Formats: sequence, C-alpha cells, structure tokens
Amino acid sequence: MTPFSLTEELKLQLKVMEKTLNKYGRYIEELEKDVAILKSDSHPPIFTRSDYKNILEKLDKIENKGNIMEKCKCEECKCENCKCNK
Repeated sequence: MTPFSLTEELKLQLKVMEKTLNKYGRYIEELEKDVAILKSDSHPPIFTRSDYKNILEKLDKIENKGNIMEKCKCEECKCENCKCNK
C-alpha cells in the first residue's frame, strides 16, 4: 500500500464515523424533545402518602359492598346490609 491509498482509506473511515456520529446526534435530539414533551405533560401525584391509608379504607368499603351484594341471592333475605329490600 502506498501512503496515498492509506490516507484515502482513513478519510473514508472518518466520513463513515462522521455519518454515524451525526445519526446518533439526531437520535439524541429526538429523545431530548420527547423528554421535554413528557416533562411538560406530567403533573405531581394526585394523592400523597398520607392519603394512602384513606384510599385503602374506602377501597375496602367498596369491595365489601360488592361482596355483600353478590352473596345475597336468596329468596328470603335475612342480611342486615343487603339492598334487596326483603
């Protein structure tokens, strides 16, 4: 190989690396735009940690009401919490 062809080979490799670098640069810019959009659309949590216990209690009440209504399918209801009005 002559020094001239070696120089040309290095120039080609440099061009390929520049293309790849530009490609990754554009990709990073797109990701940064996406992050900016997500940050602008996001909001702080609706509930705080102190609300967590209250939410669980309310959820338990709702689940218990559903369970009571599902259990009561008898003709003569003697359930106290039933809404079948018998």
